Amino acid sequence: LETQHYFHINNNGDKFRDLLVTYKNLIDKVITFAKSIKHKFKNNVSVTYQDILGEIDLLTDNGEIYEIKCVNEINIKHILQVIAYNVMQNNYAENIKQEIKINFYNLYRGLQITYTIETDDVHKIIKILQEQINKIK
Repeated sequence: LETQHYFHINNNGDKFRDLLVTYKNLIDKVITFAKSIKHKFKNNVSVTYQDILGEIDLLTDNGEIYEIKCVNEINIKHILQVIAYNVMQNNYAENIKQEIKINFYNLYRGLQITYTIETDDVHKIIKILQEQINKIK
């Protein structure tokens, strides 16, 4: 039984050679950018909240979450995703005000992007989302 991996190994990746040539500059930039990162990470960390499952791309030793994207720009959906991961990973008490970092590595742009949000704003977002979910049920 030939698997796709076996097929590509036997053909020395001929099917993808044009892509490697065409995107060599981008691939080189991604490699250079990745080598410049100074954090130590755990990768693909699963998180759950009630019956919601998520997977954090990168988690630092001090608990910061980084999401890897390869996009023109980070949008609100990406930001909400990382907010959700933060809530699922860290149980933020409503009465304690903290600043949450929302971190991205955008490989397409070669950028590290960080936004911050206060926990009280996060709780407001959660409340709105829960109200919307309850309307659907």
